[in-house]
Amino acid sequence: MTTSAQPRVRISVPHHAFAGDVPVVAVMRGTMVGSLHRGTAAVADPDGTVQLALGDPSQPAFLRSSAKPFQLLPALVTGAVDRFGITNRELAVLAASHSAEPRHQEAVLSALEKAGLTEEALRCGTHPPLHEATAKRQVQEGRAPSPVCNNCSGAHAGMLLACKAEGWPLESYGQPDHPLQRLTRKLLAQFAGMREDDIRFAVDNCAVPTFLLPIESTATAFARFVTGRGVPADLARAAARISTAMRENPGMVGGEARFDTDLMTAAGGSILAKGGAEGFQGIGLPERGLGMALKISDGNARAGAPVTLEILRRLDLLDAETLSRLQSYANPEVRNHQGELVGRLTTVFEIEGRA
Repeated sequence: MTTSAQPRVRISVPHHAFAGDVPVVAVMRGTMVGSLHRGTAAVADPDGTVQLALGDPSQPAFLRSSAKPFQLLPALVTGAVDRFGITNRELAVLAASHSAEPRHQEAVLSALEKAGLTEEALRCGTHPPLHEATAKRQVQEGRAPSPVCNNCSGAHAGMLLACKAEGWPLESYGQPDHPLQRLTRKLLAQFAGMREDDIRFAVDNCAVPTFLLPIESTATAFARFVTGRGVPADLARAAARISTAMRENPGMVGGEARFDTDLMTAAGGSILAKGGAEGFQGIGLPERGLGMALKISDGNARAGAPVTLEILRRLDLLDAETLSRLQSYANPEVRNHQGELVGRLTTVFEIEGRA
């Protein structure tokens, strides 16, 4: 039997993207692997020391919406939050990727109104509520989606508050060279232990900059955010207010059946969780003085929760009772169209010792 020569294939990935990732989650169908997700994760302390790593922790990744707690900092340091009387419940939704449940929409509109603004000032774009019941009800009522329905409307409202307090242009608040965005990069750099000029960025789906940082630097940023260590006192106080608001109002950070909300609720406020699109997850652990960052290389968010929970379990940060309440996230089921259980997602890494 003769065979023709096979063509040579050259693969080119810019910037060696995810060259340091490792297998993290297998999608089991029966007893066999149907798919395999790869990723990178790091747990770091406020000094930037990596305590645990999956893959190469220097691998860069976009934070996406995991950056929202940091993007809210300008509203604190400019005095906008106090000037406009923003409540902790509203503060939580300003750091959120909310589902646009009625409580979320009401809180965003309330924060804007306190600054003399309406949702027409939002430049995040429009999509239907992520909360299916709310989306269905709005259709039945003949209400088209508006900017407040966007899961990023809270974050954009926070940006507008800072601009209003400082007298900065409102129309262009999302442009990279806007004073707000320059301040955001400066503050994020201090938490990440980086030079501001070393933070690269692109455009997020909601039309504001999204930041590209090494995984280990993002873990450091979350560690500093929940401890206040490694940053000036005024930034530590600002971060503490945001962190407290999020952990005390987890339902405002995501919503019903959302991982961030359910994790913070189950953990009783001892964990700060903020996920981002394309399989990114940021975690702050104030009681242990640690931060965690995770990126699933293929961007499939279904793999993020199992990895996050396995790391937290191995660090003895979640007890058996808490984990049992999060079982649907730890080992998500795979069901066929008849509703039969045909497989599960399971982590494929082992962690020895304790960070």
